[in-house]
Amino acid sequence: MKKPSLKRIDIIKIIALSTSIIVLINFISVMVLGKSPSPPEIPRIARGNIVDRNGRILAFQKEVPSLAGWVTELKDEKESALLLAPILNIDEKIIYDHLTKERQSSYFYIKRQISEDAAGKIEELLDAQKLKGIRIEREFGRSYPEGELTSHITGYVGYDNIGLDGIEYTLNGPLSPKQIVSTNKQEYGHNVHLTIDLNLQYFTAIAAKEAYETNFADSVSVIAMDAKNGEILSYVSYPTYDPNNFNLYTQSERTNRIAQQSYEPGSVYKVFSIASFLELDGITTQSEFFCDGLYVNEEDSVTINCLGNHGWVTPEDILVHSCNDGTAQASETVSQLELYSMLKKFGFGNQTGITFNGESNGILRDPSTWSVRSKPTISMGQEISVSAIQVVTAATALTNSGVLLKPHIVKKISTQEGVIKKVYEREPVREVITPEVAKSVLEMMKATTERGTGRLTKIDGLNISTKTGTSQITNLDTGTYYDDRFIASALAIFPTEKPEVIMYVVIENPKGRSIYGSKLAVPVIKNLVDDFTNYLNIPTDSSPIYKVESNINLSSQEIRIGKTIPNFIGLSKRVVLSALDKKRLNLL
Repeated sequence: MKKPSLKRIDIIKIIALSTSIIVLINFISVMVLGKSPSPPEIPRIARGNIVDRNGRILAFQKEVPSLAGWVTELKDEKESALLLAPILNIDEKIIYDHLTKERQSSYFYIKRQISEDAAGKIEELLDAQKLKGIRIEREFGRSYPEGELTSHITGYVGYDNIGLDGIEYTLNGPLSPKQIVSTNKQEYGHNVHLTIDLNLQYFTAIAAKEAYETNFADSVSVIAMDAKNGEILSYVSYPTYDPNNFNLYTQSERTNRIAQQSYEPGSVYKVFSIASFLELDGITTQSEFFCDGLYVNEEDSVTINCLGNHGWVTPEDILVHSCNDGTAQASETVSQLELYSMLKKFGFGNQTGITFNGESNGILRDPSTWSVRSKPTISMGQEISVSAIQVVTAATALTNSGVLLKPHIVKKISTQEGVIKKVYEREPVREVITPEVAKSVLEMMKATTERGTGRLTKIDGLNISTKTGTSQITNLDTGTYYDDRFIASALAIFPTEKPEVIMYVVIENPKGRSIYGSKLAVPVIKNLVDDFTNYLNIPTDSSPIYKVESNINLSSQEIRIGKTIPNFIGLSKRVVLSALDKKRLNLL
């Protein structure tokens, strides 16, 4: 065996001696001279912004003061607790215990994210040298300028500036860079650009809040999607919460119902059942069934009540009158497996893949578990559960010539310098039905608006395809339906001929004047259709047409906003929206 060289031994001795000297110096510094090593520097890591499709900020980084302690410099803990208690509004004993017993390391936080007022008072005590081993640490925090308006979209971050819900959670990686070692370098995360339009979000929130309050509902969810590419335009759920103070709200208020909550959809589902029967050639648009108010299948001993005696009905009439008897008879033309396979193609029973955590799969049981009653009742929107995002996603097959699209709420991701890192394009998933079937179903839904349960949606000069639904809520403890708890809903697609928008409204457990989707959800749709068509410049037959003979110079209308609410009467919506964009007005 080779003996170690003298040179190698010398190097080892030098390293050992150097290490010993460093340890000795630190020991003398702390124990003899009374000096303490400095508290650790916290790396400066700033999350990227979350903005709407027009660049309006929904979430941004801000500096917030936190109160920290450094064990090796702490002195007079009892006096410090006495001074801090009234400023932090925390019991003196709790602070004292935290300073003396509950600290987890040599450097620890006493209270995270205190107010600027509290920080100022503590700074005065520090300047007067009345607090030893305590300092104000400037951390990064998060601010949500739109508050409740976009809370179920943005989500929120915790004290450590890590996403806990919503986009903040699902895109935490792009928004926040990896932890860095260097403490003198500022790092920035990427910006997330959403498909949401803040103006449309505002219109939707106003309508949803009104429906929530006037119907004394447990919840109201409204979602609007671009029918051509699957982009989410507005996304609102009530009750809601302020992400700036998310810890003050209940889990129910923070729940993202549109993606996370599932329920029996009721008659809205007949749209997808009829489309399935047509695609499978079980029926044609001219097929007829006789409704006498009661569906009876003597062979399987199945009976289902209908809302009326509708006589001879076509598939269009089934949707117009929401005929249970006709739907059940039409379901006899296909097998259980065929219906199941079609509904799976529409996306039911699976997550849509939208960028939200905790998305519900809904429930679409395997046909091997179906009873003899399952096929007709599933066709009517019972014995299954869906989420609101699943319904609007399934509707994209109707608006894209039979092709299902993946929904998305993120448009792109960019760096702080504006370099595009990722773009979310239109994403076809699969072909579900033929273009002919898609067109036929839209026409049937248009008839529902003109002469059926969706009549209240009707707007002069605009063809709207509508289907309403009313379903009972299931008692999860007993497995039976509540007698007095319902879900009212409505699905709308407009314009029928060239769909631009898919809109869906869900009102959970209304306790007001009615329980029916045709009475409660449809008026919400109508108000929003008017807002959306005006804002998106969707033409209607009643839209004025002007012939311009020459160039016209238009002077801009300027609105001056002071301490009082300005008078918008007589001004165009474009001018009003421009004014609202310039000044942040909290309109309630």
